[in-house]
Amino acid sequence: MTLPKVSEVHVMRKAAKKAAVSLRRDFAEVEKITITEKGPADFVTAADTRAQSIIAYELGYNRPDFQFLGEESTPNVPGPNGFSGDWWIVDPLDGTTNFLHRLPHFAISIAHVCDGVPQSALIYEPMTDTEYVAVRHGGAWKNETERMRVSGRTILSHSLFATGIPFKGTLTPELHATFLRELSRCMTATAGVRRFGAAALDLVGVAFGAYEGYWERGIHVWDIAAGVLMVQEAGGVVAHLDGSPFTMGRRDIFACAPSIEFSMRDLLELP
Repeated sequence: MTLPKVSEVHVMRKAAKKAAVSLRRDFAEVEKITITEKGPADFVTAADTRAQSIIAYELGYNRPDFQFLGEESTPNVPGPNGFSGDWWIVDPLDGTTNFLHRLPHFAISIAHVCDGVPQSALIYEPMTDTEYVAVRHGGAWKNETERMRVSGRTILSHSLFATGIPFKGTLTPELHATFLRELSRCMTATAGVRRFGAAALDLVGVAFGAYEGYWERGIHVWDIAAGVLMVQEAGGVVAHLDGSPFTMGRRDIFACAPSIEFSMRDLLELP
């Protein structure tokens, strides 16, 4: 099997490659970048907005009938079941804090979503020129030729998890305490927990078997829209922390290899 030829993937690839040129240039001179704080420890830079403008132009030019949701420009984010019709959902720089601290772990994330269901997705790492693509019923692929598949590990003590550690202002005190309990349980029962600061790449890690599982609260739709399809097409499970099926627009996620799903849920004390 090979990566299906889907026109939306070509459009996403062209947009991401153009935006990556801008991001690499800004990364080289990050100390000169204008920074704005959107909320507590939540930053937007001129690099984000420049990259999103490039992506929005390319996507809009090629698919003018699609609606566009980008992290840096959309004031009203649809809730669950609010994504009717065709949408582009974009994070022009997933991992902004890493970018600002000269950590080259960040990505461009673009998904085509129709009626709330991801149809195709692209995640691109500008600093390594690495591309991940998923197409519904067409698999998940690294650099077009390498098929991605989730891990087959079944033993918790051999399993590696990823998560997003909540920062200032992202969760209520109660949910923050819940996360600390979950993290503590994982630390004592698994091979480790990783927090690299880019949700799109965490989900890619589940898709190609680097991680057995990933969970996070307080996440945004543009962080995970593309990654969700990566995991699903690599054979993984994606749901919400209450056990319900994944719905675009909700702000929590649970993703894992099927071989570890029930053990991971038991460990985190999830439904």
